[in-house]
Amino acid sequence: MPQQQKFRPLDGLMSFFDDMTDVYYRTDSSGKILFVSKSVERLLGYTAKEAIGQELANYYAHPDGREKFLAALQTSGGQISGYHGELRHKDGSSVWVSTSSKFVFDEAGELAGIEGIARNISDEIQLLDDRYRQLFTNAGNQADKCSSRFGYD
Repeated sequence: MPQQQKFRPLDGLMSFFDDMTDVYYRTDSSGKILFVSKSVERLLGYTAKEAIGQELANYYAHPDGREKFLAALQTSGGQISGYHGELRHKDGSSVWVSTSSKFVFDEAGELAGIEGIARNISDEIQLLDDRYRQLFTNAGNQADKCSSRFGYD
C-alpha cells in the first residue's frame, strides 16, 4: 500500500491564504508587514515577497491614511469591520478597500501587531460616485428650471 501523505493543517491554511480573493495581512506593532497573502498582487500589483518587510503606511494613497485607520481601530475597541480606505496600486492608480482588522496581542498582553482582511471595493465606490454626480447634476438642472419658471434668471 502506498504511503499516504499526512495532512498538515498549516499546509492547508497556507493553501487557503494563497487562493483567497481578498487579501489577508499581518503587521508587527510598528506597521511592518509580516505576512500578506498572494492576492495582494491582484489588489496592489506587488508580489507578497515585495510587500513583506515594508511599512503598510507606504501603500496608503494619502500620507495620513494609516493614522486615520489606526485611530478608527483604537476608537472601535481594537476591532473594526468595513473600514473604507484608499490605497495606491503599484501603477499609481487608486484602489479602494473595505478592511476588517483587529489588534493582535502577545502572551504578555502587549500589542504585537494588526491582522485583517482587505477587499477591493473600487467598483462600488465608482458606482456611488457616478450616482452622486448624476443626482447633483439632475438637482442643479431642476433648480435652473425652477429659477426660470419663477423669473429668477
